[in-house]
Amino acid sequence: MAVALGEIKRMGLKGKMLDVGCGTGHLVFELLRQGHQVVGIDIADKMIEQAKAHFRKSKIKGDPEKVFMVSDLASFAPPARNPYAAVTALGLLEYLDTDDELFRLLNKSVAPGGYAFVECRNKFFNLFSANRYTLSLAQGGAMAS
Repeated sequence: MAVALGEIKRMGLKGKMLDVGCGTGHLVFELLRQGHQVVGIDIADKMIEQAKAHFRKSKIKGDPEKVFMVSDLASFAPPARNPYAAVTALGLLEYLDTDDELFRLLNKSVAPGGYAFVECRNKFFNLFSANRYTLSLAQGGAMAS
């Protein structure tokens, strides 16, 4: 997250931004605090609920229903007229069966001259968290879906 934030700042990016796989919204909140207009999407409704609850408790102005949305990659419809200056997808690729859907979404979502920030973690990253992916990896299998 820090690398993406640093690059966005270093490059002087302005305009609307999208965080794909936003989870509970940490990156979205940082971008909002820096004055960016941001939307965060995630397939996990409980993560989005937590992000909205945190937003309501924060001092950030805006409507959490317009900032955070439950959506999968295939059904998210980016704005046709005014796409995003930057799209982030951090720590998402390792959860996808294929990266095709993500790159289709990026192709539709990033404005001409805009940027996509995609983080590719290696399979050992999940060893630092206790979840079904860690269990699957420890048992010698592929990442669980």
